[in-house]
Amino acid sequence: MLTAPELSMSSAGLDEPGSLPAGGGGERTRGLISFASASGYRWVQLDGTLAGVRARELDRSGRRDLGATLRRAEVGLSGIDLWIPPAHFEDRATSDRATGATVQALELAGELARLADAGHALVAVELGAQTPDDVRAALGAAAMGAGALLVDCAAGAIERSTEGIVVGIDPASVLAGGQSPAKLVTEASTAGALGQVRLSDWSGASRCRAGASDGRLELTALFGAVVAASVVSPVVVDLRGVSSWRQDASAVREAWEQAPFG
Repeated sequence: MLTAPELSMSSAGLDEPGSLPAGGGGERTRGLISFASASGYRWVQLDGTLAGVRARELDRSGRRDLGATLRRAEVGLSGIDLWIPPAHFEDRATSDRATGATVQALELAGELARLADAGHALVAVELGAQTPDDVRAALGAAAMGAGALLVDCAAGAIERSTEGIVVGIDPASVLAGGQSPAKLVTEASTAGALGQVRLSDWSGASRCRAGASDGRLELTALFGAVVAASVVSPVVVDLRGVSSWRQDASAVREAWEQAPFG
């Protein structure tokens, strides 16, 4: 029987009023970690932009506490999502700040991977197509220095991958651009540049959960491409823009497990 590649649940985009415990970002993150575990996920991908979880705000004690939270919930860390606007990497007026935040997130990912029982030192970003070469080089060097991977989920990332920077495939973005996520997984894998695959969908007008009736993702084809690529990092369930994410988190996991059976 074919075993489904493991899934991780991303906490990015799930910080909606009233949907999570009140208090600081750390409390909401702990609530999401518990929710992911209770929903059958063995991995989580943290939102690196959330207040109280931002690398610059977490001291050594806070990092140890977050690692302990992951261990208690018996979930591993698949990485950190850092959705800084791509244009911030392109513009010289904002690139230093964007680069600094990314470097800090890479260092945090490396530390949390060591503190958790299981972890991947990985940060997912979207680098603008016009990001200067020296900025890319600095980010790649920082990733290697932190013993981490920087995963670029932007369109066209395969052509722009470089030392320390690998490719992330986000089906919703790929489908919105009129391309095939499964094909891009294969191309990135063949090029030796595949870092992570996400699980999302596109309705033609907006992001939606993978496997939704109005989605365009060929889930079976993506499943096959991921298996063939022997992806090491868990596939990340991305529920940004999905209002019913509490119900859909389980629905996506169940659809993924059934994908090989068509």
